[in-house]
Amino acid sequence: MTQPNVVRIPSLAPISTDLAAAIDMFLSVCKGKNLSVNTLIYYRTRLQAFSRYVDATCPGDGPKDITRQLLRAFLAAQTEECSASTANHNFIALRAFFNFLLGEGFLAENPIEKVEKPRRRKSVISTFTLEQVESVLATCKNDFVGVRDRAMILVMLDCGPRASELCGLRLDDINWLDRTLLVLGKGDCFNHVDTEGLSHGGLAQCVDGTAR
Repeated sequence: MTQPNVVRIPSLAPISTDLAAAIDMFLSVCKGKNLSVNTLIYYRTRLQAFSRYVDATCPGDGPKDITRQLLRAFLAAQTEECSASTANHNFIALRAFFNFLLGEGFLAENPIEKVEKPRRRKSVISTFTLEQVESVLATCKNDFVGVRDRAMILVMLDCGPRASELCGLRLDDINWLDRTLLVLGKGDCFNHVDTEGLSHGGLAQCVDGTAR
């Protein structure tokens, strides 16, 4: 006889043997933690790449079957086929994934614990010359779109925000008195960014053409 008010929880055993199910659970928990959309996409993209590699090289292997050797082979393949930077990002996502499985008791040991993080060559990014900046600004017309584009270019050059941070700016995020921007950055953290000189003037012109 079925007892009333009994909540039946499905078995979690497949998580240790089903890689796709384990990834889905990990992403679900990340979403429950209110991680940013970009972070969720980051994890999903990296883990799906690993899942495809496992399907191609070790069909049917689940999280409990993953070895250090397999992880190293995957990272080496990513370095060769893509770049060391891509392999590095995949390592970060895999570390978070296996730390989760270990912490939740789905694995007895962490296969990535002794796997070396791929090394990335640090490169110096060349900056724009004054002539290049003037050339780009010269393409901006005097209509609304041109004034807006000019303001965006000046803010990027002066403040260095990410594209998503710049696109997320609202009028209320501009503090005209302090000459700062309230920017929602990585990890959903707010930061105050100084706007001086041309970027401040460009913003003022974009809003209503009047210096604040």
